[in-house]
Amino acid sequence: MARARRSADRRYPRRDSAGPARPGAAGADEKRAAGAAAGYSLPAGAAGRAGAMGEVMSGQGDGGAVSTVRQALIRPVRAEDAEAVHEIRRQPSVVEFTLAVPSERVADNRRFLEALGPDDHVLVAEVGGRVVGIAGLHVKRGRERHCAWLGMSVHDQFQGRGLGRRLVEALLDVADNHLGLSRVELEVMADNARAIQLYERCGFEHEGRKRQAIRRHGAYVDALLMGRLR
Repeated sequence: MARARRSADRRYPRRDSAGPARPGAAGADEKRAAGAAAGYSLPAGAAGRAGAMGEVMSGQGDGGAVSTVRQALIRPVRAEDAEAVHEIRRQPSVVEFTLAVPSERVADNRRFLEALGPDDHVLVAEVGGRVVGIAGLHVKRGRERHCAWLGMSVHDQFQGRGLGRRLVEALLDVADNHLGLSRVELEVMADNARAIQLYERCGFEHEGRKRQAIRRHGAYVDALLMGRLR
């Protein structure tokens, strides 16, 4: 997935990071998986535009969840957010459902933020002064300039509260009303049912399947390609 142009190297866990529900996963595991689906990240060392994968809402309807969504501040990422981004990418469900690896360092995420260019639109979700989610829209170049990749990740402790959807909708607003893009695309692990449902609710449609695209727990997982047109 590496591209010729150096830029954001897919720091966000793939839409898998917000986790598709794994076979047999339920309760807390299902909620954690759902939150992980929100992120994206390119393979270590890969240069290119960020890919996609995001977080899904668990459907939780308690007052605390609603309060979190209303109080969350969605803002552009800053250089000083590197440690918070690193913390998000260290979360079990993010590692489980994205391309993040346990050996990743804070410096890796700092370099990612420093490498962001004018075509990289990255937002974070901040709750009580703490960055707990990150998502990016990465515009392509040349004859694909009408397209962009989308990706997202949310901290395990803040999944299932609608933050992933807020981040996705904020980026789609940028794509539609400020950049005039006609296509936004992403990838998601094929077994990430909850993440897939979130993308579908946001207008993404299924376009294809990449077989054995990602290695996880010693086995290969397929990735689904999804796109949204205007």
